[in-house]
Amino acid sequence: MNRYYTKEDVEECDLDPELEGEFDEFGTETDYDFSKQNIVSGLQAKGWEDYDGYEGDARVIAYKDKSLVYGGCEISLEIKALVRFGYYEGACMDLSGKVTIDSAGDYWTGSPEYDMFDDGDFSEFSVVDDNWTGNAGLDHLQAKNIIKKLNAIIEDLRNEAEYVFSCYCGEELAVAYHCSNGETGYSRIEKRLYQEVDETKPNKAA
Repeated sequence: MNRYYTKEDVEECDLDPELEGEFDEFGTETDYDFSKQNIVSGLQAKGWEDYDGYEGDARVIAYKDKSLVYGGCEISLEIKALVRFGYYEGACMDLSGKVTIDSAGDYWTGSPEYDMFDDGDFSEFSVVDDNWTGNAGLDHLQAKNIIKKLNAIIEDLRNEAEYVFSCYCGEELAVAYHCSNGETGYSRIEKRLYQEVDETKPNKAA
């Protein structure tokens, strides 16, 4: 989040008293770079790859790929850790991802891709409608199992990322309300996700 000069900053660094309460650009950038590097390192420890690029207006800082064969389908998943700027204060972490069905499609249409976080785009109906297995009967038979398997993998990937975000981001926000006009309100979380997760882990012997 954005940093502002405090009374302590002014006194300790012998700054102009009028700076108190003003935006600290250097401090904000330093905090951002420090948090970003910690997040990338935390994700790398979980098998993610470092990356520096953009997806629309968001900056991509890391990604992870996973492939599997299940229910007669060859499937690839890619999830990305994003930094989105300008929301509320400072920067916000986010995720994006796609599921690619390598066993479906053809030379002309290509392999179908789906937004892994869009339930409307990625569902059991997709398995049947896009003929993932190449066999209509098998599509109907395996659709539920395939989506259940993929959703479990996606949930694991999401949990990996959100745990690391929780460890190194300045604050965590939760959705407080949705309005009919699309406006969404957020509230700050007192107890961090990583704290809740760590509390469920068995204590290690000293």
